[in-house]
Amino acid sequence: MDLAGPRDRPRDPYVPGQGVTLFLEPTNRANGLTRDLQGRLIACEHDSRRVTRQELDGSITVIANSFQGRRLNRPNDVVIKSDGCTSRAGATWDRST
Repeated sequence: MDLAGPRDRPRDPYVPGQGVTLFLEPTNRANGLTRDLQGRLIACEHDSRRVTRQELDGSITVIANSFQGRRLNRPNDVVIKSDGCTSRAGATWDRST
């Protein structure tokens, strides 16, 4: 289980028998955490306005930061379907910056 707060808190995984440990900091105010079919962490980053995937080697891959030529607003939730397809949701209000 991965824990992340609404602020720019570290990502803290809970491992049975070990408790909560620091995993990643800073997080760009990420939430909407999930894992893909390969076990990689997918995160919706508010501050950077993108959806990222942390590869098994620890590197970060940007999955999406725009749609139809416009930057994402503030992605909030992400779902990985059983076929590996990624869907995300975000606020509908316009961000002027």
